[in-house]
Amino acid sequence: MVARHRFGLIALVTLFLLAGCAPSTSPAGTPGGAGAPELRTPKRLVVALKGNTTHYYGKFASAGQIVGLTELQALVNTGLVYVDNPGGYLPMLAGAVPTVENGLWKVFPDGRMETTWRIKPNARWQDGTPFTAEDILFTATVEQDKNLEWVYNDAYNSIESVTAPDRHTVTVSWKRTYIAADTLFSGKRGLPLPRHLLEREYTENRAGFLALPYWGPQFVGAGPFRIRELVSDSHLMLVAHDEFVLGRPLIDEIEVRFLQDENAAIANVLAGTVDMTLASKTLSFEAGRQLSERWRDGRLQYPPAGVVTERAQFLNPRPAILNDVRFRRALVHALDRQEMADTIQGGLAGVAHSHIGQHMGEYPYVEQSIVRYDYDPRKAAQMIQDLGYARAPDGFFRSSTEERLVIEQRFDGDSGVVQKAGPAAADYWQRLGVGVALVAVPPQLQDPEYTATFPGLTVGRLGTNDPTRFQQQHSSRAALRENNFRGANWHRYMSPEFDALVDRYFASITLHDRMQVMSEVVRHDTDQIMLMYLFYDPEATALSNRLKDIPGQPWWTIPGGSPWNPHLWDMEPVGR
Repeated sequence: MVARHRFGLIALVTLFLLAGCAPSTSPAGTPGGAGAPELRTPKRLVVALKGNTTHYYGKFASAGQIVGLTELQALVNTGLVYVDNPGGYLPMLAGAVPTVENGLWKVFPDGRMETTWRIKPNARWQDGTPFTAEDILFTATVEQDKNLEWVYNDAYNSIESVTAPDRHTVTVSWKRTYIAADTLFSGKRGLPLPRHLLEREYTENRAGFLALPYWGPQFVGAGPFRIRELVSDSHLMLVAHDEFVLGRPLIDEIEVRFLQDENAAIANVLAGTVDMTLASKTLSFEAGRQLSERWRDGRLQYPPAGVVTERAQFLNPRPAILNDVRFRRALVHALDRQEMADTIQGGLAGVAHSHIGQHMGEYPYVEQSIVRYDYDPRKAAQMIQDLGYARAPDGFFRSSTEERLVIEQRFDGDSGVVQKAGPAAADYWQRLGVGVALVAVPPQLQDPEYTATFPGLTVGRLGTNDPTRFQQQHSSRAALRENNFRGANWHRYMSPEFDALVDRYFASITLHDRMQVMSEVVRHDTDQIMLMYLFYDPEATALSNRLKDIPGQPWWTIPGGSPWNPHLWDMEPVGR
């Protein structure tokens, strides 16, 4: 991480030195004479985005339904820190990320904590107003308001107080241990809000607070680009924030075109009127393959944006044998997941053995803990026979009571990769001798109760950019009738042992302790087959050859396309 910023700093210093050594310019109005201003064509990037949004703050309840909102929000706003990989948090508006080592994160014997941020003196809002600790105090007040109709973050339940010793220092006192305390006022935990623009409206008109034009076309953030124009269903114009805390962006203007139709996005890319697709869902995997065969002025990247999984029902499954981990292991051994990946994803995806993949920073810490299941149909058949089943003359397994072994497998009828993965897995299992009843689920049946009460197996897709996703499988998150099936754990795996590991993880402060517990989580997950991981699901991102390489890891290779470094994007001028 440090190397990235050192490289960027050296580049900026070099630019300043070159500017200082440049010859004097001609006077205005005298061609070639001394003092004439240097003319430069603005660098203008055009990107395509499938989403269409009227607001740029991810706490609204509808935010999760807007494709590309994460990317747009990162272009126009930023927080105290940026979350990258484990131990790889980057300071943004703050001068440093709080750690136990630097003394900005203190953990007391009784479990209470204290975290401190020191705001960079050059931090500015996009209207030129200094960014200060008072903005953070105001943000904390708003974030702790449970009456606002937006997504409340439970991090604020652990906070005792937020204080500002001076204009550039914020101290948070915590009632209990909270693992992500160093990411407060960043990302999903409350991006800073400008007190000078919002406090009066919040105080005097709470009911209309979320309807303010501030959240849309009048948005003012602290990110690298500011909004100049928004035309709904058409486009968004962004211009460089000259006083961005990490330095003025290298690109002057970004035009975001809202293209709901995938074919329209492809046509714009081929015509050279679009330089980049911004969010991974703008182009499907299949569309990317089609585009790559016809496009000579750019390239396609395929970051592993998701992983395709099979989930077994754990609460009263039918057949009951699904509750036996030996049977679930046999089902995984029966799948040639590499062949599935090669066939369905054109050889651009690999087998997934865990929710932590090789592209993630946590992988080196947990690699040895992953329990793997190689393709071995003979072993799978023997494991099922050891459970008391025998093959009938028709080739399918039957129990001692002559009941045929059949599992219902549901899959989303509208999702391309899932549509292919479901029948493919069913084919392997039927060859093994396990009957599968395929059920394509139409959109009108995808309500919480129907989703949570599937009897056997269901195919789905998980994002790969959140290493803490296992928290959703805590017993407290189970989708049950008592909570109207609203829990995230909708395959309803419930284990006190696993719950204890999750609780330990979120109370582990140091990276060493945290990764040690994550290793235990991964071992439990893969040993007990909480999920059957199939293969990665890459999504296409189109990049024009005009885009230059940038220091550090390009944002489009980061899972989920999180653009932490858009101020470093650069491109060749038109005509070169």
